[in-house]
Amino acid sequence: MTYQELTVFGRLRKLNKLGPFAMFQRLVHDWSIDREESPGDDAPRYTPAQVAEKVKRFYHFYAINRHKMTTLTPALRKSNSLGGRAL
Repeated sequence: MTYQELTVFGRLRKLNKLGPFAMFQRLVHDWSIDREESPGDDAPRYTPAQVAEKVKRFYHFYAINRHKMTTLTPALRKSNSLGGRAL
């Protein structure tokens, strides 16, 4: 997968709120081999089987690494007047 493809996957997942099947349908339409070519068109051309494999792979690794994306806030630390130890 290229960085350009990962950007497309991320935007479809987060901004358009598409799941695996809806993303597959959208990308089959957008990346179809049969689509008309326009002058500024730099989108890849894939068969439906290739698109399905890329979507499956994206969601597989997204599920594996999802827990790493959470942001934890730093713990609040309070000190008391008895020795300045954190509570």
